[in-house]
Amino acid sequence: MKRAKIYFQTTPFEGLIKSAYETLRVECQGSLFGRRNPKTLEWFIESILPSQLVDRKPDGVYFINKLAATREEAELIKEKIGEYHSHTMFRKDHAKKVCMSKFDAEMLKQRKDEIEIIIGVKKAKITTLPNNPFLATCYIRNKGNLYRFDIGGYHYSGKLRRAEIIVPEKVIREFGV
Repeated sequence: MKRAKIYFQTTPFEGLIKSAYETLRVECQGSLFGRRNPKTLEWFIESILPSQLVDRKPDGVYFINKLAATREEAELIKEKIGEYHSHTMFRKDHAKKVCMSKFDAEMLKQRKDEIEIIIGVKKAKITTLPNNPFLATCYIRNKGNLYRFDIGGYHYSGKLRRAEIIVPEKVIREFGV
């Protein structure tokens, strides 16, 4: 089977990192908009709509704050191609990991032709990173703390599969991806 690819434009990638950083202690969540080509298994992320703070409970995920625009308004701008959320270092179950929980996988199965971006967030030391096409990694330093953001993508086509993450060269230089 052909390898799926997720292409980020600069602005939505930066927005994704900022969304995860601004909500460091709780999970962030949002929608991805752009274009997709189901035949070639390619998704092109052109914009995001952060929902920002969410509270994860055993029976579901709840939004803490109101959106500046509703998802319906945002969908008029671009086609919704997926969603994203973070796994922070403060979660007990999937802390810091870029992996799909059972809940995440079930939700993605219901959203045909969409993708899910997961951001693993943790305190870190800068290390040499492996060359992994399924993961984009960047760092943010603030007040003596260094945070690592690992970004991975998934899609569902008969079974759950990872997708290659492709980030613009400009972002690689600025964030150290």
